[in-house]
Amino acid sequence: IFCIRLLSMDTIAPPETPFEIEQRIRLVDNEYHALKQIEMRLKNDVKRQKEYIRANKDKLKLNQQLPYLVSTIGEVIEPDSLTGYLETSDGSNVDLDSQRRGKSVVIKTSTRQTIFLPVVGLVDPKTLKPGDLVGTNRDSYLILDRLPSEFDSRAKAMVVDEKPKDTFSSLGGLDTQVREII
Repeated sequence: IFCIRLLSMDTIAPPETPFEIEQRIRLVDNEYHALKQIEMRLKNDVKRQKEYIRANKDKLKLNQQLPYLVSTIGEVIEPDSLTGYLETSDGSNVDLDSQRRGKSVVIKTSTRQTIFLPVVGLVDPKTLKPGDLVGTNRDSYLILDRLPSEFDSRAKAMVVDEKPKDTFSSLGGLDTQVREII
């Protein structure tokens, strides 16, 4: 950490000798270099933080890609409903998941699993209700997105992303077979 004393014209008497002028020039020059170093360090910190943010956004985008594992909210558990279990501590091992203070969720996946999520994921747990369809990560089961109620994973897999540009007239190769039939 640098301690820089900014030179003020009020606190310094006007120089009288060339030596004092050179000394003041050296002080200002040293202060300039110290400020330049601080500026470079801060620029590097900003650059590193921007790279960190970009990497996290890329990871988030990767995790949000389809196909989701379609799940249904079974139950939203309020943090107050677990307080009776937390107060009976006898000094033994403590389950850290049971000490979380946010809402928890029980989901039922399309693979017929029932899973307790102490950390909900990217969706605000206040907006979730039992019976809501959600898209979850296949590995961590964290909730990534709320799905519309008419969402069906089988229909979603059959949606055409891009309209094909080929037509039946552009397909060929059956001329000899057509001539044989005629």
